[in-house]
Amino acid sequence: MNIKAGGNIFLWLLCSLSVFFFSCTKFKERLDDMNKESGIIRVVKNANTIEEAQIDETITIYAKIGQPEAAIKLYVSGVEATVISRGQTMGLLPGRNDNLRVPMDTFNIVVPKAAKIGPGSIYFSVNDAVQPALSFNIKRPDILIPNKVLVVPQLFTYSDSTQREDGSFDYTVPEVLRDGPAGSAVVNMTAKLTYDKTLGCFYFLDYQRSDRSYRIRRLKDGVVSTIAGGGANYFATTGAALKLGAEATNSIGVAGLDMKPGPDGKLYFTNSFTIASDPVTGLQSAYSLIQCIDPSTGKVEILAGNNGRSVDYYYSNYQKSFRGFEDGGKDSALIGTPRALTFDKQGNLYFIDGGTYFGTLLRKLAKDGSVETVLGKINREYAEFVDADDKTYSVITYSEIEEHSDGFGDEVRLYGAISMVQAGNGKFYVVGAGAGWQTNIVEINMDTKEASTVVGLPDGQRTDYTTGTFKEVGLSIVSTFDVDFDGNILYGLNAIYKMDLQSETISQMTRFTGFPPEYTSDRQFMQHTQPGTNCILGHLSSVVFDQFGNLYAGYDNVSAGVDVRMVKVVIER
Repeated sequence: MNIKAGGNIFLWLLCSLSVFFFSCTKFKERLDDMNKESGIIRVVKNANTIEEAQIDETITIYAKIGQPEAAIKLYVSGVEATVISRGQTMGLLPGRNDNLRVPMDTFNIVVPKAAKIGPGSIYFSVNDAVQPALSFNIKRPDILIPNKVLVVPQLFTYSDSTQREDGSFDYTVPEVLRDGPAGSAVVNMTAKLTYDKTLGCFYFLDYQRSDRSYRIRRLKDGVVSTIAGGGANYFATTGAALKLGAEATNSIGVAGLDMKPGPDGKLYFTNSFTIASDPVTGLQSAYSLIQCIDPSTGKVEILAGNNGRSVDYYYSNYQKSFRGFEDGGKDSALIGTPRALTFDKQGNLYFIDGGTYFGTLLRKLAKDGSVETVLGKINREYAEFVDADDKTYSVITYSEIEEHSDGFGDEVRLYGAISMVQAGNGKFYVVGAGAGWQTNIVEINMDTKEASTVVGLPDGQRTDYTTGTFKEVGLSIVSTFDVDFDGNILYGLNAIYKMDLQSETISQMTRFTGFPPEYTSDRQFMQHTQPGTNCILGHLSSVVFDQFGNLYAGYDNVSAGVDVRMVKVVIER
């Protein structure tokens, strides 16, 4: 061996070892320094890092204390917080790219009631020495309904299932509906749930996948039966032969049919469809109808929309549309996209008509079949043209109105209105997406024909408060809208809110905070009675009351594995 070469190798090894030990020493010194650092790392709720929380919410603080035996106090906006529990974990420090995991302390605390609402900070003291603060925003708490609320499964159905190799199951929505007692009946959805207090039964809209069609179903004395739909004729005079159109859909894809029991014991509903092309002209014909069915006989009547009115045929036309927004008697009136059926105390039927592009009208269908516009306006234009057959045609067209405004009569703009109720004070309330896709609730005095927005803020002034006074709440999407037993309004999407018309406040009745340890899935969780303070609701179609003041909620969209389609919401007074 070359002695000189061996000496070089020895020197290289010696240098390498020196660098290694020097690096290890530096690493240990840096780790020791980092372990002595103190400060708030992040704030977490439900596994998500957050920058704000409400009064009384439980949050988790990740912090580096640096002195394990020191006396620690945590403060939220200058107010000491109660520590529920303390633990330790390993985590990454923000602002570093070395991926070095270091010990961290975790604290579960409750945001104190005395904490100042608005921008503030979270910090802690070590042996009374205050450490650097982390900016944090404090929100006022949601207003929860003061009475005890329980959510009780009411209508069960069972999805089709296939067992996996591990013994668990894949669930799918059934292809074919089935009547029978609740539990053995097959129900895919309880959309447009409504209640007939005279007959003591529920009605709802259901969807059958095998033929992609809708059914009107009834739940009475624990038995599910089909009263209309599944037939082949849109104009049928019996429920069994009737076909229900699925042309008009709402924002989540559920058919835009609407239903409401009338004071005469009949069920009133809408039906929008386009019939197949005429074999001679090749034209399709579009209709929107308001119909009713007598549940005792199955007889179906058409009340509006099919008046035999002639529609011009010309070469450049691809469709004969019997839809429109023309007032008049039964033989001349036209309706467009009727929804939100609502009866007044005199038995007149009110409905919302129109849409996103043509403006929105509040209209009334009188008992004699005549249609009258009560509020709102449509931009109506008449266009004349000479077609290929050398004939001159005059065609009605409707141009877009995209605005929301209060006022009287035809000054009112109810842009994007989707639902309507008559409350206990006799006034009508309409909910819808106003201009800019914000959600508003409008109060309507039918005596003066005045409309006033009472809930919902303009763009640029919106808040994320879901409860509070009418002027504080910034509404998001609302899928259900109904009147409670006391004449107040309930609404929601995946939680139920109460709109108290006397105090002009909105409170929350149900919410989900997390799975208790004894439950392993939403399927298992939803099969049992849960408190309103921690429950899961499906996508709410409707909330309705029976004649005894009991509240029920129906779902128009739930996962296949969840076999609850309707719940009873018990409010202990």
